[in-house]
Amino acid sequence: MNNCTICHGANRAATNVFPSLLNPGARITPQKADSVLKKGEGQMHSYPNFAAKVKKSLIDFLFDKNKQKPVLKKQKKQAR
Repeated sequence: MNNCTICHGANRAATNVFPSLLNPGARITPQKADSVLKKGEGQMHSYPNFAAKVKKSLIDFLFDKNKQKPVLKKQKKQAR
């Protein structure tokens, strides 16, 4: 989700430039979201290296299919 919050805001409600990720089904289909993640569109960057499980989990979360946060790779803790 860190990739998303940079542009779409921590609460997914949008920024001055980027659209809300709340209720994306009002604008696009899950299939379109998958395509945008793979190829990018407009100002949206592509994320072709997202594993299929990560993409499915993210799309399910955005489209409220399972009420759970997406399964993302654990990030390594940075040395202090």
